[in-house]
Amino acid sequence: MYLECLELENDNLTALLGLFQTSCQMGSFEKIIRYLQVYLDMHPGDTSVMFALAALYMKDGRLAESRKILRDVLALQPEHKDAADLLEEVERGLAQREQSEVAGR
Repeated sequence: MYLECLELENDNLTALLGLFQTSCQMGSFEKIIRYLQVYLDMHPGDTSVMFALAALYMKDGRLAESRKILRDVLALQPEHKDAADLLEEVERGLAQREQSEVAGR
């Protein structure tokens, strides 16, 4: 139902939030990520949606993309503690990934 709403109205924030919650419960992020990207194209600078997208990127293992968005959020809102905390977690994940890749060579 959320997907149908978003097909009709790409910037329906209620449908986006519903799809976000459903995606998190199901562990499937591809569709919500696409709709959040579309929403941000129409509403650049919406830090709430940017933060949600960064969190989904992280859950989906797309740490570099998450880091970029979190840095953008913090550039717009330097006091955004949740974004700073998530960025710290993402940076740790990237460092661990890099260490694993170096050890695997």
